[in-house]
Amino acid sequence: MPDIKAIYEHQFLPSRNAEWMTSYRSAVEWAQSADETTFRSSSFQKRLWEVDGVSTIGPGESVSVPGAYGDPSVVDALWSLRNWSAPNDPKARALYLDSEFQKILSLVSPRYNKRRPSARLVRILCVLRPFEVVCLMDPRRTVQFRQWVEQPRHGYGFIAQNVLARQVVREALGVEKSIEDAISYSQFAWFVWELIDGRDNATIGSNEAEKDEPGRATDAPKLVMLPAAMQRKGMFYVSDNLSLLLSVVRAAENGMDRDGLVDQVGEDAPYLNLGSRRNVIAQAVSLNLLHLESGTYHPTSSGRGLLEGESPADMLTPTFVRTVFGFALILGDLRSSSKLQRGQIAKTSQGYYPRWTSERAPNALVAWMRDLALVHIEGSGRGAIVELTEAGEYWASGLPEDYNSSKHLLVEERSEDPLESEALGDNGELDEMFVPITVDELLSRFESEALRRLVFSESQLRLVHGALHSADGKRFILLAGLSGTGKTSLASAYAKAYCDARGLVVTRHYAQVSVWPDWTDPSGLLGFINPLADPPTFHETPALKLLIEATQNPTKPYFLCLDEMNLARVEHYFAPFLSAMEGREGRLPIHSGSEAVDNIPSTISWPRNLFIIGTVNMDETTHPFSDKVLDRAFTFEFWDIDLEAWRSKASDRATPSVVSNVARVLSALYAALLPARRHFGYRTCDEVLGFCAVETGLPFAHALDAAVLAKVLPKVRGDASGLLPKALSDAAEICRAEGLHRSEAKLLQMQSSLSANGIVRFWS
Repeated sequence: MPDIKAIYEHQFLPSRNAEWMTSYRSAVEWAQSADETTFRSSSFQKRLWEVDGVSTIGPGESVSVPGAYGDPSVVDALWSLRNWSAPNDPKARALYLDSEFQKILSLVSPRYNKRRPSARLVRILCVLRPFEVVCLMDPRRTVQFRQWVEQPRHGYGFIAQNVLARQVVREALGVEKSIEDAISYSQFAWFVWELIDGRDNATIGSNEAEKDEPGRATDAPKLVMLPAAMQRKGMFYVSDNLSLLLSVVRAAENGMDRDGLVDQVGEDAPYLNLGSRRNVIAQAVSLNLLHLESGTYHPTSSGRGLLEGESPADMLTPTFVRTVFGFALILGDLRSSSKLQRGQIAKTSQGYYPRWTSERAPNALVAWMRDLALVHIEGSGRGAIVELTEAGEYWASGLPEDYNSSKHLLVEERSEDPLESEALGDNGELDEMFVPITVDELLSRFESEALRRLVFSESQLRLVHGALHSADGKRFILLAGLSGTGKTSLASAYAKAYCDARGLVVTRHYAQVSVWPDWTDPSGLLGFINPLADPPTFHETPALKLLIEATQNPTKPYFLCLDEMNLARVEHYFAPFLSAMEGREGRLPIHSGSEAVDNIPSTISWPRNLFIIGTVNMDETTHPFSDKVLDRAFTFEFWDIDLEAWRSKASDRATPSVVSNVARVLSALYAALLPARRHFGYRTCDEVLGFCAVETGLPFAHALDAAVLAKVLPKVRGDASGLLPKALSDAAEICRAEGLHRSEAKLLQMQSSLSANGIVRFWS
């Protein structure tokens, strides 16, 4: 049981909305002070049904019942409700008010409106019975609050649960001494719900629907959406899907392992194959009905709500909208068009996500909406008419205003599998194995226009490919050596070639992360919990997003490039990765919490479809690698470059004479500096050529001289004990012969400093 008194006194009261207290109290005092004649007047009844001091009611505002203002049976029921003498027994109060609520609804609907004015009537209860109910206008919020105060459902309806949850607050805080106390207890329930909602439903990158008035109650649904790239691309569907979910949640009520739950699905649906049975378990996890703890599944609060008989729509719709691509878009389209044919919905949805090359995925979403009672379907086949129900209109009204903006669409995506999540297994992982591409497929992609300019030998590519596939699940290599030799370019090009061969968009499957020198723990890669936020939030990183995506789509390749990996001590920030990639059941710890924070689990299975490529520069600014790192990686050195190959690939970047002259000088300088290991890489070659190709009006030799001085010589440094003296002398002679006078002078100065001091660097 939470410490209700402490939260009330130390969190709620100091932040209580004074303006809302004033408007709420005015509404209650007005309703309580009216005599019978006034109460029965049409003008009073109109104001009673429209009273807004207690809350806003979002979509409920459109459900008006003007005919009820003068209906004697409705007025009698409301008058009796206000003057009812409540018994001491909380359950008796709960049952009576729930019964009266249902009776009054039946008097006004469908007679005065086919839609039930539930939110309006809850608001009336708040002013007529301020000591019995709280200002939670809808069932879902009431259920969440009831669960928070650990009050059983008792099989009771929405209003009865509201009343019993209110009783728990009274018992914790004491009997109300005034109307203001009664209102304060009611508003406290709303305050608590906002805490619950922030804890349970906060999302990464989401755009929460704005409240009408901060801190003030409403029945408007509060829906959030992950950006489209982070949503699941569909949700598989089988017959009796909801019943199967309820069955596995019930089976897990006292804890059960995965095999036991799979067997339970097999008993309920023997027609399903093993993969589909596992999908149901994964579905229950992804829909936030089950969570895994120490190898055993248990119901979440939403799962317990289903077991207690709450509406599946209330428990599942927010999760579908937040995490399943297309669900919100279809709801929004139905809200805009009133009715749509099933074929129209599928066609429009394929426009939102061209990878849906069949109608299977959008049809599955419509089937889910039907089972959640959000839509009514009349007819069959593609011509069937789909229309929102009252519940569907309610939830559609809570969509964010930008629900169909570009960040919630995937129109640029193409040619990927139509239903990524269809074969989801334990913890949302696919049961199918990852199937790599062949080295010949890889090499053929390096002949494409996008990669043809890169200077990598076939031998290098074959070795890298072999190393990344030599150990299943431990796809980790280090590319070490000279800066500018194309190590990072090789990582990104390899990922692009791989994705092109699989028909994937590389930007969805590749992340390049620059390592910072101050990294002393894994938070730079895996993110961290912000403990100052209330409730705590999780700061996510691009690397973590890629890891989670990889675990959710294990048949697809994902690539993480750690650039300049040894700028920090690798064993400090990379230790969880090194441990997780060992063994078939390795898990990567993300944070120390026992439950997910901002939808980020505490651990994930090590993604065996993840390729990690670290680039390494070995100089005085970097750290050496421990054996623990080297034991898990293949290491390739890149010290030499092929200037003739570079020249042939650079032929279209400048005039032939510029390319020829730049290549000639760079080749000579490279040969001179190589013995002292002060040579340069392809990046320097590209930049020198680019500089000389620009039309500046200066003589070519002048431009080349400036480029060599700016890009080649600054890295030349060292002491007199090795081959550096000869390298400086040879380079100076080359510059003299080519007319690069400023570069020659700098090299001669460096020779003099080396002779005098025994050590030299460009800036001395």
